[in-house]
Amino acid sequence: MSSVIEPLSTRPPLQLLGAPSPSVLETGFNRVGQKPLVLLARLLLEARPVTREAMMTFLWPEASEARARGSLRQALHVLREAVGTDFLLADRYAIAVAKPPEVDLLEFLQAVRQGNYLSAALLYRGNLLDGVSLSDASDAEQWLDLERRRLARLFEQTANSALEAPANPADHEVRLTIALKLRDIAPHVSRNWRYLFDALAAMQATDLLRIERAALGARLEVRQIDDPGEALALLQ
Repeated sequence: MSSVIEPLSTRPPLQLLGAPSPSVLETGFNRVGQKPLVLLARLLLEARPVTREAMMTFLWPEASEARARGSLRQALHVLREAVGTDFLLADRYAIAVAKPPEVDLLEFLQAVRQGNYLSAALLYRGNLLDGVSLSDASDAEQWLDLERRRLARLFEQTANSALEAPANPADHEVRLTIALKLRDIAPHVSRNWRYLFDALAAMQATDLLRIERAALGARLEVRQIDDPGEALALLQ
């Protein structure tokens, strides 16, 4: 699958959806911590300048002003290490993205805007910054939770649009990948099992289809499905 955003540098693509990619973690984030990652996501999704004061309160609410200012300066240094020196514009008061990097988060959102639903659904690998947690920064933790929920809903809408469209034989493997991902995210939704069964049947994966039918049957028995009637029909 070709990228929906033209590469802006020779650096490897950054992965922020799901667990952060090694190309991110190997450039200083393990040394400094998780807050630069959240700052990166915030800057990319904000798409407008943010003040240094706001980011200091956002990420280091309990620190003194001097310590928060130093921590922010260090986080910006790590971002430039990871993404590129021309990535940011920053002065004494504000920070902004000058040149958006090649990153799955932006590629996903652009593919959704362009109606390229198959590509968008493939690009969604999981929760934004999965595994990142900021227990000492409640505003940042709440923002991360809200963005994770928003992006997950957007993925579900995108995946539904992709899988409701007429199937192209060349897309069978892609559709199966998306259907599995959608089922894993929302296994209580009977429609997601229909997508999965259709994809497995198209791939003639009879053994996997039998296993997945048994899994749906077990879920139906314990009433962990939103539409038991549809689920039962799928097992007929």
